[in-house]
Amino acid sequence: VSGYLAKPGDYGELQQGLQMVLANRDRMGKAAREVVAERFTWRRFAERCAAIYREAYELTLPRPRVSVIVTCYDLERFLPKCLDSVAAQTAGDWECIIVDDCSPGNCAEIARAYAAKDARFRYVKTPHNLYLAGARNYGIREAAKGKYIIPLDADDMLGDKAVEVLAGFLD
Repeated sequence: VSGYLAKPGDYGELQQGLQMVLANRDRMGKAAREVVAERFTWRRFAERCAAIYREAYELTLPRPRVSVIVTCYDLERFLPKCLDSVAAQTAGDWECIIVDDCSPGNCAEIARAYAAKDARFRYVKTPHNLYLAGARNYGIREAAKGKYIIPLDADDMLGDKAVEVLAGFLD
């Protein structure tokens, strides 16, 4: 134990806590110093600062108008037509995040091939099977940079004006 928490406004409990801390000053002081030495290092502080600066910098970068999040689990046979429908959009200000939900098929190969041809396509893989909603949220959280999100499953296709119409309506 490195401290004592009293309920806010409970002065009787606060007094008990102070007495307990004073009675165990050496042991609790040592434990508190160990916690501080472990949790509050210069390295951790510098990493947090760097993360804040990175995030602030990324906010200044241009971002696509729309992020199309394509989730894929065992639907590789449909994935090329789905991605072709994204590539065929009349509005070009989009990115497509292909989320491989640890699919047993060749989703990764297909996704990487599209990403190699067009930088607006990006591939991410979930750490384990998250199922549809979890995989979609993973893609949004980990990779999406667009102002708007369009969810799309690998066995679905977009009409050629879908991004233009949907984003235009939201604008």
